Amino acid sequence: MNKMVVNHLDKLFVTSDASTIINEMEVQHPAAKLVVFASQAQEQEIGDGSNFVSFLLTCGGLSM
Repeated sequence: MNKMVVNHLDKLFVTSDASTIINEMEVQHPAAKLVVFASQAQEQEIGDGSNFVSFLLTCGGLSM
């Protein structure tokens, strides 16, 4: 499912790629920044899997 994202420069993105969405967000919260960093590391190492990393970190945080 595609999402429409407008960044801080008013640039419009229509994408279903979680990595693009995560990279365009302006994250302030330290825990949320960890999700962004983990997603970016996954993208650099493997090239995909941002959804999986975000899901794992979110579920792991909720179970604590």
